[in-house]
Amino acid sequence: MSQYVPPSPQATQKAGLSGLKIALIIVAAVVLVVIVPCVGIMVAVAIPSFLRAREISRRNACQENLSRVDGAKQQWALDNNQTSPSDAPTWAELVANGKYLHSSPVCPSGGTYQLNDMSETPSCSLSAEPPFPHEFPGMIQINGAGLQQDLSPESP
Repeated sequence: MSQYVPPSPQATQKAGLSGLKIALIIVAAVVLVVIVPCVGIMVAVAIPSFLRAREISRRNACQENLSRVDGAKQQWALDNNQTSPSDAPTWAELVANGKYLHSSPVCPSGGTYQLNDMSETPSCSLSAEPPFPHEFPGMIQINGAGLQQDLSPESP
């Protein structure tokens, strides 16, 4: 009969190390097969949302600039007794000494602003180019001040 000989510590350590390697390989495979695609899907869903949020921010900044320019035009008309609808200020008159505007506003999407005469509100050059970068499906212009309202079905 043969006598039982316990495995040496080196043999036990080698066997454990190979089991650890197998476990690491299994974990790496799970990460590659499950987690990486999940992260990819989340990124694919999030990026359009971030781009939309950035464009909404640009649109709001453009509308705020147009509102400030319109207010400056109205103040210019009051200060200079301009009552005719065909009267129109120049940028130099509105920005001079920071009286009405501290500086000429800049469209965040790269458009240019037109002052127009007193019968019209200021406008952005990008509003004439289809597609208007400050506009989304379901949004319409509701008044001459360039304010917009979301009329899409999912809005409350």
